[in-house]
Amino acid sequence: MAKAQDSLLRFAVLTPHEWQLHHQTMASPLGVYLLPASNYGYTSVAFTHEQGALTRIQTPEKDTNIRLSSMGLHTSKRWRLYGEFAYDRQFADSVGWLLSEMPRNGMPYYFASPRKGNWQNETYQLKGVAAYKLSHLFTIAAGLKIRYHKGTRSNDPRPSTESFNSYYHLNTELNLAPLHIAVGVGINYGTSDNNLIYVNESNDRIDRLDYMAYELMGFGMHRKTGKLQNREMQANTYGHELAVQTSLLLDSTQLWARVSYHLQRDSIRRSRITNVAANLLSTYNLRQTEFILGVVHPFSRDLRLQTTAYANLTKGWDRLENILGGQKNYVYVHRDIGLNALLYHYFSTKRIDLYGINGSFEHEKRQDGATQHVFLRDAFRMGAAYRSQQPLARDYALFYGVSQSFSIPSALLKYPSTQESVFSTQLALPLQRYDATSIACSRIDIGAIRNFSAYQLSLSLAYQLGYALSSQPSIHGTRQYVEASVGLTF
Repeated sequence: MAKAQDSLLRFAVLTPHEWQLHHQTMASPLGVYLLPASNYGYTSVAFTHEQGALTRIQTPEKDTNIRLSSMGLHTSKRWRLYGEFAYDRQFADSVGWLLSEMPRNGMPYYFASPRKGNWQNETYQLKGVAAYKLSHLFTIAAGLKIRYHKGTRSNDPRPSTESFNSYYHLNTELNLAPLHIAVGVGINYGTSDNNLIYVNESNDRIDRLDYMAYELMGFGMHRKTGKLQNREMQANTYGHELAVQTSLLLDSTQLWARVSYHLQRDSIRRSRITNVAANLLSTYNLRQTEFILGVVHPFSRDLRLQTTAYANLTKGWDRLENILGGQKNYVYVHRDIGLNALLYHYFSTKRIDLYGINGSFEHEKRQDGATQHVFLRDAFRMGAAYRSQQPLARDYALFYGVSQSFSIPSALLKYPSTQESVFSTQLALPLQRYDATSIACSRIDIGAIRNFSAYQLSLSLAYQLGYALSSQPSIHGTRQYVEASVGLTF
């Protein structure tokens, strides 16, 4: 198993492809059993800036982030401890049709307004896993994941958002070498609060359509939020998860597989006063099934392959309690199937070359029963990357890399002409046009490393350019992304 994540110990700065594989492995606390039996750590501070006209509605025209992140693994004779921490500060300029935290997993309930505004968001994320070896046969472990988010906007209508999500996990591994079997169970709990106010009362009028705030309740259902109507939305999240993982070590080749099933329920309210039935707006149910298969195979001392194949299946549906009497209204379906592969080439001079490829197919469907809006999206994505890290004199090293990716999508929006609304023309149609646009991204990375006796100091720079391969009405221009980071590997 020690070979499973060897790349973490060799590259001073991980490539985006490597981070993707690592996050897939550690998406479940069961992934701690796949990490190497060694000690390492990585801390970085990164500045990123993104801007350009080629952007999806509800995302910022300019997006600036400052991120502090840290990751580490410590192992001893009986203990294996893994942890992650991340802090993000985001300055998002000119965001339209969004007065809430960006909805995830098809969540249909949020506030929106055509008036663009500037956001300041803070996000804290903490993840930890502790595993203890009881005997040669059994290991037990506990995991924790916490995410806290807070955001505000600087102009009318002025929303504020705050959310807390936590995940708790217990698991055990049975060692039947060369076969290892791990089983885990988890629960999650979360809360979120979202409200909006008008500082300038002259903007809070029914005739100021550009300042109008809407309460969205599906993919088509919406209503205006007047002075005497609801301007606060709160949610409680409850969920359970079951996961099973197996791994097999044959000589130097490792095979592993994991399946997890997650159930979640969000109760969306105007207030958390549970004895007032009318306050319950809706119940949003979510079912997620994830499959992942991994292979690590050394062809020789100089060549090693690391690959994963995955399938994520998600379905969500709501029941509008105080509007449709608890009937099912909105259905969300999402399928994501893909493959990632990395090939490492090690040289006797301590040079490392990395070749990466990835491909995925994504399908999404959003269907609103009351307004008969149907949105279908399919996308095929593929990419390739190259990274080289070469030693220099006096304990210095240089790395550089290039990558190219393509997204070839299609999107369809359908609704009866009698159901056309401001949602249809101002939000759904721009979403459909962007999601039907083929886009390519070209990226270049360069950096320097200074080796010390117990750690490595690195400086890296990256530039990415996104550009459209096909034309759609109102979709034009490019999207540029720059990143600068300082990292410490120990």
